[in-house]
Amino acid sequence: MHAMINMVCRLGTDVETRKVGADGTLTMAKARAATKRRVKKDGEWKDADSWFSLVAFGREADKMAERGEKGGLCFVSGEVYAEEWEDREGKTRTTLEVKVDRFGSLEKRKPKEDQGGGYGGGGASHSGGGRSEKMDSDIPF
Repeated sequence: MHAMINMVCRLGTDVETRKVGADGTLTMAKARAATKRRVKKDGEWKDADSWFSLVAFGREADKMAERGEKGGLCFVSGEVYAEEWEDREGKTRTTLEVKVDRFGSLEKRKPKEDQGGGYGGGGASHSGGGRSEKMDSDIPF
């Protein structure tokens, strides 16, 4: 049985990548991410953070490396599990880790300098100077 998670979070670190696998062609990406929620403690509302370690492989790792940046808002979907480890003082610690199945940045894309702005370079012009009623009625909202 697997515990799945879908979350909107902020990356708390820059994405680190490395090549893994027998032939060194598979990309692995790691980052830390946090979610924030409001909890009522001692009669007062306070912010509480939950931290997760993200691990992605292949295409999702490439997307994470390309679009993810420290502080960036993102969507993550994957399998969550608790990873136990010992700290320097010998205490057992637990980290929540997410094996990322889907990663998406929720930040606006920055325009690339070598591309023109707008929608397709401004080519065609419309005769008549305005929108037709036919066009307006085709809009589904």
